[in-house]
Amino acid sequence: MFRLLELEWLKLRGYRPFWVLMILFIVLLFLTNFVTSRGFFLTPHLDPAGPPIDPRAFIPNYAFPKVWDYVGFWVRMLGGLLPVFIIISTTNELQFRTNRQNVIDGWSRAEFYHAKWLSCLVIAVAVTLVAGALGAGFGFLTPQDIPAPGTVDPFTHLLVQQTDLHPEVTGHLDRLFFMFLLVLNYTGFAMTLSFFLKRGVLTIILFVVFSYFLEKMAAGLVNWQTHTYFGDYFPLQCNAELLSFPTPDVIKKAMANPDGHAGPTSTALALTSAGWLVFYYAVGWWKLRRSDW
Repeated sequence: MFRLLELEWLKLRGYRPFWVLMILFIVLLFLTNFVTSRGFFLTPHLDPAGPPIDPRAFIPNYAFPKVWDYVGFWVRMLGGLLPVFIIISTTNELQFRTNRQNVIDGWSRAEFYHAKWLSCLVIAVAVTLVAGALGAGFGFLTPQDIPAPGTVDPFTHLLVQQTDLHPEVTGHLDRLFFMFLLVLNYTGFAMTLSFFLKRGVLTIILFVVFSYFLEKMAAGLVNWQTHTYFGDYFPLQCNAELLSFPTPDVIKKAMANPDGHAGPTSTALALTSAGWLVFYYAVGWWKLRRSDW
């Protein structure tokens, strides 16, 4: 396994789109969270007749444990960048037949295929670590709700203020696992699509259109027509639902079905995502074995 990873790294380390897209993703992930946490998108006097809106209103949302929800949401929104270089890398090898060189060098088709999947796995782990570090940074730098002076014993207030270890830091940490699943699902789907289309630009266009438009419209239409949440189990939509925008509980209850169902559970969506990964793996391997190298 490590040998396959080492050889894939030799391919990627000098690959400019890889570094451009990874750096762009990290920079955008930081900037979107920073802008959201500071409320830069708010207009201080949105309603001239009403009170001004405090741009700092969103800062408490980046305290623990809510910070994991917001970071996860932006990983979901920017996740479409990550499969692009997987598509370019895979289609280039297939289109220009450089994959045959791997066979000449002693690789089997299975090793070539597993090397590609290991690349997707490493990317998913790397993004999860980056998101975890970013969320931890925002969480520890965001002030917690501490009782106002005079409402508690002064000594207790000072002790809490100086020794607050953020006991809620572990809350919502399952979002990190959901981020890992989302990135692995996106890159795995994109790679499988690449084996069928073998054209970089065409695959990128189809991936973007499907993941950001077609699937979402189809899922919404299915849910609306069937009065169920079956559309939430679609290949990429199941991951998007795991990292949806952190809507307040009151709004969630108002949006629930009249029969009281609020949609599939996180466990069901995560298992569905894992099932789709197995499907991608099987379909991609079937295609690769049937293709003419």
